[in-house]
Amino acid sequence: MILLGMIAATAFPQIATVSPLYLLMRALGLRDTWLALILANASFALPLVIWLLAGFIREIPRALEEAASVDGAGRLASLRFVVLPLVAPGMASAALLAFLFSWNEFLFAYSFTATEASRTVPVALALFPGVFEVPWGDIAAASLLASLPPILIVADVWRTTPFVALLCYARLLTIPGELYEAAEVDGAAGVQAFARITWPLVRPILLVALLFRTLDALRAFDLMFVLTGGGPAGTTETLTVYAYRALFQTLQVGFGSAIGVVVFALVMVVAVAYLRMIHRQEASV
Repeated sequence: MILLGMIAATAFPQIATVSPLYLLMRALGLRDTWLALILANASFALPLVIWLLAGFIREIPRALEEAASVDGAGRLASLRFVVLPLVAPGMASAALLAFLFSWNEFLFAYSFTATEASRTVPVALALFPGVFEVPWGDIAAASLLASLPPILIVADVWRTTPFVALLCYARLLTIPGELYEAAEVDGAAGVQAFARITWPLVRPILLVALLFRTLDALRAFDLMFVLTGGGPAGTTETLTVYAYRALFQTLQVGFGSAIGVVVFALVMVVAVAYLRMIHRQEASV
């Protein structure tokens, strides 16, 4: 139930919380500060990190800790020499995903900042065009410079491929090599080992990745808002863009909040459906 609450917090659409968070940040005097962005991003990134790390920690055999205890290792020594090395790939993946999420976040940064001193790179790039012309050359150069930090960490700059690849790679690192050795002894190798060992163990994490990508599609805001503004004639306007316009452009706070609740309801329906599928897959494994 705790992990279900974590995934529900991650699935919560940002457009449903931006209005109350905006009022809270303004009341606390945190609007147009980095601290407001740190708190907002942490509230969404932390559940994702806990959810991912919980899956890696559950895969650690309890026998390893018991063996370390028999050898005289205390709790801290077991944590340092047994648990942390096994969880390190998951921690690196979770840290990278949290960084990319915070670096590319747009809605909170656009809503909570007002001056250039506190704006993030995505917001600054979105506000780059002038009144009478669009300096495409300057925007392209600024976009390249803004992409340098993520490029130094990951070579692939696509939005979805690194997410899925990191999850699958981290999961593959946790599969014991003894399973493949035992399968080879039994005469199963290559395709059979993949079908009988690798695929059943990787399938749950693929469902998790598919869940997050589906939720991202339902909560999509930044690309449509920046590239098309919802046009032409509203053909690319998503529910989150429509809710944002109602909240901050036409000042229909009640109507915009209602749309945010609808988006949240859709997200929760999809999340519950996927979580049931994931639970069935884990039970079958």
